[in-house]
Amino acid sequence: PRFYHLFLSGHIMGRHNNFSMRRTFPFFVSMSKLVDSARTEALATVPQWKEVDNRDAITRTFMFKNFKDAFAFMTKTAEYCDPKDHHPEWFNVYNKVEVTLATHTASGVTEKDIDLATAMDKFAQECNVNPTHSLPFAY
Repeated sequence: PRFYHLFLSGHIMGRHNNFSMRRTFPFFVSMSKLVDSARTEALATVPQWKEVDNRDAITRTFMFKNFKDAFAFMTKTAEYCDPKDHHPEWFNVYNKVEVTLATHTASGVTEKDIDLATAMDKFAQECNVNPTHSLPFAY
C-alpha cells in the first residue's frame, strides 16, 4: 500500500510523463484496434484463425490427440500469457480447445492478439495438434 501511494503521488518517479510511465511500466501502453490494411495484413499472418461473427475477435479450435496434449498446450499458453497480462478466452473438453482472442481494453483485435495467436500456433505444433482439425470430437 505504501509503495502504491508513493507511486500514485509521483514521489517515486518524480513528475512523470507518459513516456516514462510506458518505459517503466509497459502495461500502461495502450493498444489500438487493428483496422483496414493493417488488420488484413496481420490476419494474413495467422491464416488458421477466423474472425468471430458479431464481435471484433478472432477464434480457432485446436484438436489434439488426447487430453494430456491439450492440457500441455494450455499450460504453455498460460506460462506465455501471464507475464504479458494478456489472456485468451478458452473452453476445453478432452482433446478440444476452443480459443477466442480480443483485447478488452481496445474493444477488439490488436497486435497483442496476433502475437498470442502466433505463439499459440507454435505451442500447438509442439503439443501434437491435429493440423487438419478433422478429427471427430472425442470424449
